[in-house]
Amino acid sequence: EVLPRPACSPLQTFCRALRIPGVLEYSASLFFMKLVCYSFTYWLPYYLGTVGFGPEEAGYLSSFIDVGGILGGVLLGLLADRSGAPALMCAACMVACVPALWGYRALSAALGTNGRSLNAVCMVLLGALPNGPYTLVSNSVAVDLGLSVRGPDAHLLATTIAIIDATGSLGAAVQGVAVAWVASRWGWDAVFHVLICCSLMSGLLLWRLVRAEWRGPGPPPLLRP
Repeated sequence: EVLPRPACSPLQTFCRALRIPGVLEYSASLFFMKLVCYSFTYWLPYYLGTVGFGPEEAGYLSSFIDVGGILGGVLLGLLADRSGAPALMCAACMVACVPALWGYRALSAALGTNGRSLNAVCMVLLGALPNGPYTLVSNSVAVDLGLSVRGPDAHLLATTIAIIDATGSLGAAVQGVAVAWVASRWGWDAVFHVLICCSLMSGLLLWRLVRAEWRGPGPPPLLRP
């Protein structure tokens, strides 16, 4: 049965979509996810140049970020489907970015150009951890939230997806200015500290949804068959 769409202004439609449970949390979290992801995508070759790699080698090594992103998106999707807890999976990955970022900064600064293989492995990990949640939230989670609505708001699928993706794109836009400004004033240690804080914030913003998934019906997500 096709329900009639209520007559309302674009602003009212926008506000109704914001009231869908989970939209605000996932939107805010995606802002920080995309900030971290795009910082690596665009600035990693430049950072590798500061530790001694030439432009060509830095470009080759940076491609491992994309490899990690592919693996992370597929693996996290499988885990989210099996557990039925996408917020928990996304929050865990973003919190795991904190030690990964700290370790990579220390390792890359210490090894310089002597750790090419280790650099590649670290980049796969750093590509998988933030890109997996980013892919999950901007695609399947956004669609699931839009489809979860019943009644007069059942037509808000496109608006819901647009809100979540647009908020994430704002984070992607901010990173260009933020990374350049922080790096020029305080150096790359400060850039990594900012990315660590953004990763942690992204995970913490999902805390309410994680609690709801954990306390839901049936066994906890990690113990479900």
